[in-house]
Order: sequence, then structure tokens, then C-alpha cells
Amino acid sequence: SLVGNTLFVHGAVDRRTARFVPRPDAKFRNTPSEPEPAKICDDVREWTEEMNRFLRVGLEDHARRPGWDPDRATRGGEALMALQNRSAMWGRSVISNCYGDGGCITTEYARTDREDPDRERRIQVEGARVRGGLQRSGRSGRGVVAAEGGSAQGGGGHKPTGDCPAVLGAGRTGVEVVSGDTSYSDAAADDNRGRAVAVLEIAGESEWDNRLEVRGTLRDGTEQESLFP
Repeated sequence: SLVGNTLFVHGAVDRRTARFVPRPDAKFRNTPSEPEPAKICDDVREWTEEMNRFLRVGLEDHARRPGWDPDRATRGGEALMALQNRSAMWGRSVISNCYGDGGCITTEYARTDREDPDRERRIQVEGARVRGGLQRSGRSGRGVVAAEGGSAQGGGGHKPTGDCPAVLGAGRTGVEVVSGDTSYSDAAADDNRGRAVAVLEIAGESEWDNRLEVRGTLRDGTEQESLFP
């Protein structure tokens, strides 16, 4: 969902998922070729509306035909199942992609990406696409970026990042990212959380003039609080 200058997703908005709207007839299977999009949206608000429409259509489809067909070839809501599967979407899953993909920084792909001389330009271009869609002309604060120096925000998760949320500052891209999945705060505890508690708040004067506040308790019992400008 999009609330003011903050975009909330289950997984992550990255260069594979941003702007991409799946087809309502997407199949939950390993497809031999990359699925064609139903639409590519350059505006974040339009993209959010289209993704929410995709969800509604999928839920209605499931309500009409919740079971498999006689050939077990398809069922209602199959496109929603496909969207949460990175194989079916060829890596374009806003649900299953994530910012905290454990261990990925050590992979050969990550090393090659870090050394790509074009990487800095890609970072700026990708950030500008998301940031531009969150701008609101005539308003100060985090919603207006280019002229007034504010920044947009995005929240995601899907894979845990430790015993407190992970925050990526807006310094390079103009988009502040927070990954809020702390479900494995303490793997030694019976509930995988132990004493750890995390609270994320977007606080401020309005949905456009605000800041991120993170507070809680780490797994060793240490209380922490971070207020982001």
C-alpha cells in the first residue's frame, strides 16, 4: 500500500519488481520463458493501484473456483500463487524478493554487481523512479525530493534481518528503505524471538511530513531507539 510518501510491501521493490504488474492469467509453475507483464507503470501511485487491482481480481477468481479443475491444470487465484513464487515470476516477485537475502553479498553475482562500473548510474536511476512517484509538488518534507531535499520511504521484509529492523539510508538513492522482518531474532529461543521486540513507526505532522522511528529490545535484553531525520 502507499500512504503519503511511504510505500509498504511484503517483500521488496527492486529493479526486477518495480513497475512490473503481472498478468491475471499468470501460471503457478516454472515457465520456459519470462512472463510478459500485464502493464509496466512508471508512476508509483499507478503501480500500487494496479497491483491492488491484480490482488482483487485474483481473490475474486479464487472465490469463483477455489478448487482445481478436473485436469488439475489450474485453479482460481493461481496468479496470486504465481506472484509469491520467484521461479514462476522469473525473479519479479514483490512478495518474495527481499532486501535481507541472507548471504547474498558473498555470492559471485553480488561481487560482479559491486564491480560493475555502471552500478552507480543504475542505483541513481532506480532510486529516481521510486522517488519520483512519491513526490508531491508544493509540499515540504519527505514527499518532495528534488527541490527541497526530503526523501521517500519504503518498507519491506519477507526474510529476517536480525533482532532489529535494518535501515538503508536515503543518501545515495533518495529512498529510505527499512526491512522490518525480525521473525528470527533469537534462533535459540523456542519461538525464534526470545526477548526481542521491534517497533516501527512513521511519525510526524502528516503522511508527507514525517520520519522513521525504530525502538525495541534486542535479543540480549538491550533496549534500543533510533530516530531517523
